[in-house]
Amino acid sequence: MTTKEIEARLPGSDAVIKWFGNWPSFHDADVVSLNLARKGESTLRVYPYYPNKPATVVFIFEKITDVELADFSR
Repeated sequence: MTTKEIEARLPGSDAVIKWFGNWPSFHDADVVSLNLARKGESTLRVYPYYPNKPATVVFIFEKITDVELADFSR
């Protein structure tokens, strides 16, 4: 599956693309918060670095079974 196909399947991706003009790079995005839930929704809030278009993007995950975190904070 290509990046474009993945973007198209994400609910709300159209609003993100409309705001930023394209799908932003989250490579250097600042993790604002991460809320992991055993049941229900887990959320990841990130702030991609686009000085002219400040926004926080929220990803909602369901049915997470395994998580690995590295270098979470400086």
